[in-house]
Amino acid sequence: MRRSELCKPLSRAFAWAAALGLTVVAACVPPPATAAACPQLVGWVEPVTVAGRMMEAKLDTGAQTSSVDAQDIRHFGREGRPWVQFRLGPRRNNPAKTSQGSGRETTDDAMIEAPVVRRTHIKRAGAPTERRLVVTLPMCLAGVSAETEFTLSNRVALEYRVLIGRAALGQLAIDATRTHVTVGSCPAGVAKTAR
Repeated sequence: MRRSELCKPLSRAFAWAAALGLTVVAACVPPPATAAACPQLVGWVEPVTVAGRMMEAKLDTGAQTSSVDAQDIRHFGREGRPWVQFRLGPRRNNPAKTSQGSGRETTDDAMIEAPVVRRTHIKRAGAPTERRLVVTLPMCLAGVSAETEFTLSNRVALEYRVLIGRAALGQLAIDATRTHVTVGSCPAGVAKTAR
């Protein structure tokens, strides 16, 4: 059913209210049967769980692939495939709590191991193209868990150690004026291992 069809009864009600000189403030809300087809609303900063670690992430529709802060990257082989081990350290600005009090971030360092999926070139505004490793890690955003591709990047100087790109956003609707809309939807420890 199209949104315009869902709103026809409401339009008629508005017409009658206008004819009677009444002011009506309302929104077209689909009935519960079609609510699942509506995109979930998220803010431009949301809590996520990546490889069992709770962090704040910036949701960025300008980036195709997600990115995670990776320090001390070590290459090795396992079962004939290239793997990496990297350190995902604590948030640098406020290690005990996410800004706005949205929930606890994981504060200790974590060593993550994951197979290398591919290598990619990342174009950055005002900077040369950078070649990065891509790994798949379990992620939970807005209550939805999925295996997600992340480029490994040094994000120490950046405010958010995780950036979520378009490929991982799916049908989420981002409200650029809000943050922490989905607080509590992904507890720490969700999908702990990358193996």
